[in-house]
Amino acid sequence: MSARISSNTTEKLEEYADERKISKSEATDRLLNKALRIESADVEIVPIATDGSGVEQRINNTETQLEQLNSQVEKDLTQNRLSYLLLTAGLIYIIIQTSFEVPSALTIPVGIALIGGLLYVNLLR
Repeated sequence: MSARISSNTTEKLEEYADERKISKSEATDRLLNKALRIESADVEIVPIATDGSGVEQRINNTETQLEQLNSQVEKDLTQNRLSYLLLTAGLIYIIIQTSFEVPSALTIPVGIALIGGLLYVNLLR
């Protein structure tokens, strides 16, 4: 097979062959095979900057995302603690209500407050 290629491409091919200590023919065969495999896989090669450009922006974006996640986790933990506290208070309320004779003037407002608190905490989610 013969082909005309630019002098710039010829230089790059010679450098590739020299670095790997192979002939130009072997280098050409390897590179063509690699290109054909990539082409048949319908894969697009995206150049990636190796000079460090864009790294700081990606780090800043990642830090912002982590801060947002941390804030959401803290909010969820606070809501869970409040929910568990209200559930515990509700269980204690039920135990006291069933174990002792508590006047209804006291039990109704306490029950309403506990149920309202639970609803409020769960609606915040």
